[in-house]
Amino acid sequence: MSDSNLNLFCFGLGYCALRLIKSLDITRWSHTGTKQKTYPNIITFNENQPLLKPELLLKSITHLLISIPPKPCLGDIVLLHHKNDFPKMKKLQWIGYLSTTGVYGNTKGELVTESSKPKPTSERSQRRLKAEKDWMLFAKKHSLPLHIFRLPGIYGPNRSVIDQLNKGTAHRIVKKNHRFSRIHVDDICQILIASMKNPNFGDIYNVCDDVPAAPEEVVNFAANLMGIKAPPRIPFSKAKLNMSQMALSFWNDNRIVDNSATKKSLGITLKYPSYQEGLTAIYKDQPDPIIKPNY
Repeated sequence: MSDSNLNLFCFGLGYCALRLIKSLDITRWSHTGTKQKTYPNIITFNENQPLLKPELLLKSITHLLISIPPKPCLGDIVLLHHKNDFPKMKKLQWIGYLSTTGVYGNTKGELVTESSKPKPTSERSQRRLKAEKDWMLFAKKHSLPLHIFRLPGIYGPNRSVIDQLNKGTAHRIVKKNHRFSRIHVDDICQILIASMKNPNFGDIYNVCDDVPAAPEEVVNFAANLMGIKAPPRIPFSKAKLNMSQMALSFWNDNRIVDNSATKKSLGITLKYPSYQEGLTAIYKDQPDPIIKPNY
């Protein structure tokens, strides 16, 4: 990868994309990206608003990150609006598509690797798998440098159980033999940057930490870290009665995600190999005083 004139374009300036931008060397990188609504100095892009003059916006782009989820009925709106523009990007070195480990579906706690057959159970994850396949076929047809990153639950500064405990909105839900994989946002950034430095077109990466854990364990650890009482235990059978369909879809799937191939392929060591290191770092870096809610 050339070290000069590196230019990142993000379809979707969300939590991960903004953190990635902050992780890049500003002396080597320039960047821009989109939001669904109009913001100063940010490009508007949504299902009803394609990029204006994409031939000019994308002309100098070397790296492309897609983090916008596919829409019901429409599918991937980035491909929908701009599939004719990407093959014309002569400087393009890397495409990263952020997907979800939800495509593996429910394995009843069994391990999944990148070679496991996806069997998504929720409609949302089924759309993700369809978008993955559409991108793969498109990239193969046009010899584009696509990489797929499958992410589990994402946490990090201002987005963790510590914030929920501070606000009094944390729940300690208990479901026997049920564990989730998760990943700190800075390790997502580390993996994306490692892939940018050593692209391997067509690769799929499981982006998660080393220790899948029950949500109850995570809440307990965070509460102990903060020196506060954990919220009361709630059986899943009771908690699910008040869950949104999206939240329920997470709990209906139970799988353990293997990240060993990703770490080996990219030659990385996770900054936060478990929620314990990740939450401890978040807690220590908090600028605001801790609020101690009464559960």
